[in-house]
Amino acid sequence: MISAKSALRKRMRRARAGLLPDERRAAHAAMARHLAYLCDSLAPGGVVVLYAGHADEADPRALASLRSGTSIAWPRVVGHELELRLCEPGALTPGFMGIPEPPPESPLASLAQVRMLVVPGLAFDARGGRLGRGGGHYDRLLARVRAMSHPGLVVGLCYAAQVVSRVPAEPHDQRVDVVITERGLVPDEGIAGIGGA
Repeated sequence: MISAKSALRKRMRRARAGLLPDERRAAHAAMARHLAYLCDSLAPGGVVVLYAGHADEADPRALASLRSGTSIAWPRVVGHELELRLCEPGALTPGFMGIPEPPPESPLASLAQVRMLVVPGLAFDARGGRLGRGGGHYDRLLARVRAMSHPGLVVGLCYAAQVVSRVPAEPHDQRVDVVITERGLVPDEGIAGIGGA
């Protein structure tokens, strides 16, 4: 299992790195539009959790500019866990592994407030399988989300080239509810208003 995950991580890093800057910018804008439609299909209020894409990761930050009036939280690494803190995108500063994070003094967001949580991954499949970097931070966060009585919608975000037929999984690996790429929802069904670009 470990070797299968390692091989897939290498393959997905190559696929992701092969995108040209213009392709990447266009993909991020399309992803933000699809995420905005998805937000509109959910109950109003609450908190939307985004992450700041690092290096060549799919980046949902453009959604923040489309959602004026929406409370946006961002993950911050504290030890082996992720905490969620509210701040404007411009307040993010380099943190764990150089990834932009909210400052430690920004207000904490409660998991009970979260209505949508957007998570990164190196690979996803149509059943919600997710392959992360291997640190387990998001798996632990998603386990806490799943323990809530009314968990928010968990959205995996990646480029279309990172969607595979099957992600190898172990018992601790957490799934996402839906996957969004620059082309829309994967698979292209299930939630009205999300589809092809």
